[in-house]
Amino acid sequence: MSALAKLARESTIVLEGDPDRLHVLIDGSDLTAEIRLPDASHAASVVATLQPVRDAVVDKLREMSRSGGVVMDGRDIGTKVFPSAQVKLFLHASREVSAQRRWQEEQERGRNVSIEEVRAEIEERDRRDREREATPLVKAEDAVSIDTSSLTLDLVLERALEIVKARS
Repeated sequence: MSALAKLARESTIVLEGDPDRLHVLIDGSDLTAEIRLPDASHAASVVATLQPVRDAVVDKLREMSRSGGVVMDGRDIGTKVFPSAQVKLFLHASREVSAQRRWQEEQERGRNVSIEEVRAEIEERDRRDREREATPLVKAEDAVSIDTSSLTLDLVLERALEIVKARS
């Protein structure tokens, strides 16, 4: 565990580009595509249960925000990383819709997986994230909840912008 915490503390993470073409560089390597792969998502959820690693990641995220306002997503951004954020949104969808959306993404990536496998992966990750001791997945008390189950991406964005404008 100490090796993972050391790696998390010493790695350099840089975000480059505009919001539509953002690249994530870790120690100089562009890992934008790799961090969205199922194995990376699973590993992140497992490693996030380790408090020393979690602490190092929280420090990195806070460091990244020092140059100005940021928009971040994550399972403890509004409760642990930025508990005093001006605007907090808690996006959620039904399990069936979440599974369908993730399955579609996997198909587009060329990953041959059943929707049942995708649903099981999502349920396992959600369970692990809710039950972890190191900043479990919970909705911040002051977060605005948006059920995206029946909304298009454009409608979710429209709703989020309405909330941001109302709180600014």
